[in-house]
Amino acid sequence: MGDIVQYGVYDNVPAYKYSPSTIHFKHQAPIVVATSSTRSVSVSHWGTVAFEESFELVNAGAELKGPFSREDFMKNPKSQGVGAANTLSAMLPADAQ
Repeated sequence: MGDIVQYGVYDNVPAYKYSPSTIHFKHQAPIVVATSSTRSVSVSHWGTVAFEESFELVNAGAELKGPFSREDFMKNPKSQGVGAANTLSAMLPADAQ
């Protein structure tokens, strides 16, 4: 296994001729995707403004294949949490409170 995909030399190939190829690779890092977001703004009678933002997040990088097995999960302690999203970073403006 390597990290290079190399196609051969093609001589005398007819136009529009093709053959399907399949490439399989592992990517166990989490990929956090926001599926929806909601912002609500409340304005009081005294002029106070409050903002609330809600995000629905999904880990699209580590989907399970087949049914989940607690026994298989416990047998391999080194792979526990490999694809889990343990942290979430957000860039906030300097004046955020």
